[in-house]
Amino acid sequence: MITKISREGVDEVGLAPNRLGLGYTLGRDGDATGGNPQAFGYSGLGGMIGYADPSSELAVAVLCNRMKSRRGERSPDHLVAEMIREVLGL
Repeated sequence: MITKISREGVDEVGLAPNRLGLGYTLGRDGDATGGNPQAFGYSGLGGMIGYADPSSELAVAVLCNRMKSRRGERSPDHLVAEMIREVLGL
């Protein structure tokens, strides 16, 4: 139920594609979840994210103490999540 889509479209503030479940964003291509639509979580400004991927039994949280990423750059959450999936072979 948590991964059931309740809204899908362009975020009117961030102007980016978004998929929302019940209180969480859902995985989509190009985000830190690796594009798995069953993953859910929430990301914050500057590269912070927390998400879970039930299909691979993986949960990731990345917290930053400095806002560095800019629009169009790959943020720390993406880089860390990709490294974790690569090391685990996911």
